Amino acid sequence: MGMLELHVLRSGDKGSCAAVRLAGAEEFACVDCGITGTTFADACAQTGLIPFKVQAFLITHCHSNQVKGLKSTLTWLQKRGVAPQVYVEPGVLAASPVLQELQGIADVCEFHTKQPFWVGDVCVRPFRTFHNNEDKGSCYNFRFEMRASGDEQTDSLVLLSDVGVLSREAQSELPHARLLAIEANYDVGLLDEAVQANSQVRFAVDVRGNFSNAQAASTVEAYAWPGLKDVVALYLSRQYNAPTRATAAIETALEQAGCKARVVCASPDETLSVLPEGVSAGDGNGMAPEKPAVESAAAEMPCVAGGVANMAAPEASVSEMPGCSASVETPALETPVTEAAGACPVKDEPVSGQLAAGEALVEPIASGTPAGDGLTDKDPIAEMPTLETAPAALAPYSAPEDILLPEQARERGYVDLQGLLDLWVQQGRLAESLAISAEDLLRALTAAGMLDPCDTMPTDEGIVLGVWAAFETEGLAPVFAVCMAGELWGRVQAFL
Repeated sequence: MGMLELHVLRSGDKGSCAAVRLAGAEEFACVDCGITGTTFADACAQTGLIPFKVQAFLITHCHSNQVKGLKSTLTWLQKRGVAPQVYVEPGVLAASPVLQELQGIADVCEFHTKQPFWVGDVCVRPFRTFHNNEDKGSCYNFRFEMRASGDEQTDSLVLLSDVGVLSREAQSELPHARLLAIEANYDVGLLDEAVQANSQVRFAVDVRGNFSNAQAASTVEAYAWPGLKDVVALYLSRQYNAPTRATAAIETALEQAGCKARVVCASPDETLSVLPEGVSAGDGNGMAPEKPAVESAAAEMPCVAGGVANMAAPEASVSEMPGCSASVETPALETPVTEAAGACPVKDEPVSGQLAAGEALVEPIASGTPAGDGLTDKDPIAEMPTLETAPAALAPYSAPEDILLPEQARERGYVDLQGLLDLWVQQGRLAESLAISAEDLLRALTAAGMLDPCDTMPTDEGIVLGVWAAFETEGLAPVFAVCMAGELWGRVQAFL
């Protein structure tokens, strides 16, 4: 069976870039490129990659540490006769002048969420995540698969970085991964200590747009299975995290799940290679000798030495590790999807817009009282507005440009699912005696085309009629503009 390698060239706020390659092959694909051409070449040499064999760069989103080095790297490669493709989602491309500049010098290809495509012999499954970034275009991550023929199993690798809310799309791609590379940006304890010394520190960490150690740990625990062999912690903050803390939190979660996967941390300044069992660094190209395995728990400092990790699960207990805590905070995690991800499309055949497997509708919990991030003495997010406090109307209505926070939804005159039902009762549109639940309304909105059946995100038609989305404890929940309630009723009543 073909096995996949992960090489993290850099992972941090100064620039991120990761490479995925089929073991034994020379060609590889990169995810993001926030590093210069020189750094790219040096990092490739350290990991045994041949820089001139890069086939494509896959872009997650348009923040500078993802794309700032792409132009210089492409220029460096093109001077040497190499022209890799650049894959980017259309909304991300439209939001980034840096990426738009590449259209004249590189082959820029579009990908679309939930539509797999191939880079060489590797199937790439893009899925949308929510980073709470201020840029239009959202954020995307990837599942890589190497599907073998006959009765052999599929090898799969998932990269999940720059994520604040685990979307339903992400949930459909996380099950049954052999390797999971997941963001563990900050440690709540270290952040709280820094905030006590300087209250302004909190604004330096996007606690709604990046996973903490505990959120990463809870997600790993939810999707741990016997075939999970490696977990890589990505994008550790230099100031507000440490490898030992991230490692201990994830290893504790794995222990609770009965999984013996190994845990390593990527460094913002050095390379890290995670290879399948039995594969040595440099196999297939002869460029680099085998390096010693990465220590899973080094000294508690905000960096970790680079190296090569093989898939042997350590037996050491994490209960004695410094910074290990038995308590794990609740992540921004929706109800887990237990089915395996859908199959890759047959190579070179057209890919349909919807996937038959792995895209089952997950019914969310009806939105109620949003919870805060747990990092302040007083929760800054109040409950969604009641009928009495919600504005009677807003005119003219205009859709917001991004996902709303609950307090923003309240200020702009939005109500949640139950609030919309209560509003229709008050307006006399819906009889108070009718036993219609928020879940019933959610199904009706989906049937009426207001919400996407795959991830319950508002459709274009839904947005026109005042449907939007807000961050909730359990993920993303639909909210509705009060002033558009009558228009929405006209579209939905037949489905109730």
